[in-house]
Amino acid sequence: MRVYTYPGYVSLGSAQGGSPKLFRYLEKERGLKFEGHAWHGTLDSLPKKPAMVRASSMMKCDSYDLAKRCAELGHFCFYDDRVILPNGEYVGGDQLIEEAKKFFDNYKDEPDVTREQTISYLLSHAADRSTDGETTHTMKQAKMLLDLFRAHVLREDVTPSPAISGEYRAVRVSSLEHPSTWGSEEDDTAGLDVKGMEEIGRQLGEDNEKASGLPYDWPISQAYFRKLAAGLERNLMQLDLAHTTTEIGYVMSEHQPNLGVLLATFRGRHSQWGGVAFLRRLMDAMLPPLIERLVALGYPESSEVIEWEYEAQNS
Repeated sequence: MRVYTYPGYVSLGSAQGGSPKLFRYLEKERGLKFEGHAWHGTLDSLPKKPAMVRASSMMKCDSYDLAKRCAELGHFCFYDDRVILPNGEYVGGDQLIEEAKKFFDNYKDEPDVTREQTISYLLSHAADRSTDGETTHTMKQAKMLLDLFRAHVLREDVTPSPAISGEYRAVRVSSLEHPSTWGSEEDDTAGLDVKGMEEIGRQLGEDNEKASGLPYDWPISQAYFRKLAAGLERNLMQLDLAHTTTEIGYVMSEHQPNLGVLLATFRGRHSQWGGVAFLRRLMDAMLPPLIERLVALGYPESSEVIEWEYEAQNS
């Protein structure tokens, strides 16, 4: 279930923490899992497909207009364990759960990516070429790839070979702290982890050479694949952190502009570029064996690299 939050510093976790009764019901009684997304505090930025939308005291529209528009689009609008009815009224308690029951009894879960589109999606690029667009697309791809890779490529019945060991490093993430060394000779230019990229490229080359041409279920192959999966997971977490940190920076820049915050936000954008590049290197190594397995399982084969437009999927 998609949960849309605003502003950038409001995460899925904080939305859940602010509405414990609602999410306890959805998790225990409905068995739902959640995926966090952002809206931008305006009516035009609301998603097109039915979802959960968390209101905010900082949004750029009033509660009545938000509730009315959410009702038109089929969203469940809420704020801190209260549902916002189409007339703008905030209601909690038992009525909150009753409204949630009504919504989810009528809700139809339609995946963004169907089985038929899976391989095309894994090979796709973001149609939105902004930093946020490419970062969001890459993170969604990486999550899907990781789940499929673990389900269909990694073998629990194969003991990995010690010939491939260690781990792939995680990209360095710029934070909202401002160390005095920024801009020094020891600091990478503009926040990009150049040395890290060179290191991971060297490691991938060495490991790929060892596993090249071997069946996917051999011990050396499985050691390589496990190392790739662990590296992708670590870098996915880092990229998610960089994305969240940058969103917070934008909000702070808007309300309390100062040079330190602006610099941190600028560097956060570069951390995202670096994070996307790290993920791409790992994903490029993981895609061939995964696609081979998916095709063997009956997934439609595709070699076409398309631009994926999320808005088209939500219309």
